[in-house]
Amino acid sequence: MKSRLRILVAGLVIAVPTGAGAQTTSNPHGALPDGLVCTSCHTTEAWSPLRTDLAFDHADTDFALDGRHADASCAGCHAGLVFEVPDAPSGDCASCHADVHEGSITRSCTSCHTAESFSDVDPAVVHAGSFPLEGAHLQTSCESCHTDDLGGAFRALDTECVTCHMRDYVSSSLVDHQGLGFSTTCVECHSTLDFRDVAFDHFVLSGGFELVGRHASIECTTCHSGPGGDLPFTATDADDCVACHMSDYDREHRGSGFPTDCVACHTPFGWDGADFDHSFPIFTGRHRGEWDTCADCHTVPGDFATFTCLSCHRQTETDAEHRGEPGYRYDSPTCLSCHPNGNSE
Repeated sequence: MKSRLRILVAGLVIAVPTGAGAQTTSNPHGALPDGLVCTSCHTTEAWSPLRTDLAFDHADTDFALDGRHADASCAGCHAGLVFEVPDAPSGDCASCHADVHEGSITRSCTSCHTAESFSDVDPAVVHAGSFPLEGAHLQTSCESCHTDDLGGAFRALDTECVTCHMRDYVSSSLVDHQGLGFSTTCVECHSTLDFRDVAFDHFVLSGGFELVGRHASIECTTCHSGPGGDLPFTATDADDCVACHMSDYDREHRGSGFPTDCVACHTPFGWDGADFDHSFPIFTGRHRGEWDTCADCHTVPGDFATFTCLSCHRQTETDAEHRGEPGYRYDSPTCLSCHPNGNSE
């Protein structure tokens, strides 16, 4: 057996046969790509430092050294300077970098991170898929939702609103959501712009009271002023205005005998501009003070086009007064056609 003389030359162990034969060298880097020789990186002066003009392009390995990778030492990735390991193509970050998200994020690292910096992450881009950041969420810090994550090790969270906003649901000072049994699916009423930007189907939830006109612009607590957002009154239906507006009626119409059927004259868009023109004089002339309520003449509830003169003007009296009058009949339309101003002439 041939013996060998082991010589240390410039930090590299060279095995030189003592017998005949060519000199051989033990390569510490493992199998090298075709065409790559020692002098591609090293000089004859010393193995280290490397040549400043490396005749080796790392991009040839399908892994270009971009960003922070350009500053990394060879040994930082290739343990023991064995270049066969790791055999990682570009984008296979997990070969070198531990998953701080512990498998909770299934997307690739490059969908959020770049080679320039792990921490320079655009939250809008990160959330674009499962939970787009819109409205007030754009102004919220990451830690506001990811409360248990440290050092940027964010884990995927449940995207239901109550995951973060259950406390808001329970402690709402405007409406007792919990007491009234409101849904915890917040987006049924709220948007991400503002909690107070509420849009929900009041018609369905209230059993038929649609928020139109002035009702659409008032605060919930204007009507829901009782404990837990309860109503301090009970309306029989959507047209029962006086259930809430009795004080308005008393202020404007007390003693006038006007009906409490507000929608007969008013609309939900405002009290002003009431569509009411009582052409027949009931506040002046002979009929002034001769009636107590509208129902004295308008005997059909809610139908103010129908009226009667006969509840006050008895037939025996009118027959005697109209004896010999052409076309006289004892009925209300005939009375009005002859007496449009309520006069006896």
